[in-house]
Amino acid sequence: MRDCAKFIEPFALGALRNDLAITRFHLGDAAGCRAALAPLGEYLKTSDEEFKNTLPPAEADASAVLAQSTRFNWRKCAAR
Repeated sequence: MRDCAKFIEPFALGALRNDLAITRFHLGDAAGCRAALAPLGEYLKTSDEEFKNTLPPAEADASAVLAQSTRFNWRKCAAR
């Protein structure tokens, strides 16, 4: 991911980061889980409503989906 991130569409990269985080979670690596999600910090801080109020509809919807996954996975990582 480190070498290819600049070539991957941002929402796809976010999904990959979430997949990596959950893999690390299942391996018992809570710190690695959080590290995988750290670059998605804006999705942790921004509400779905804020996305809807500031972005075009398609981008707001995609951002909300990514944010929901990121928040869910962050809570799982933090619980360990």
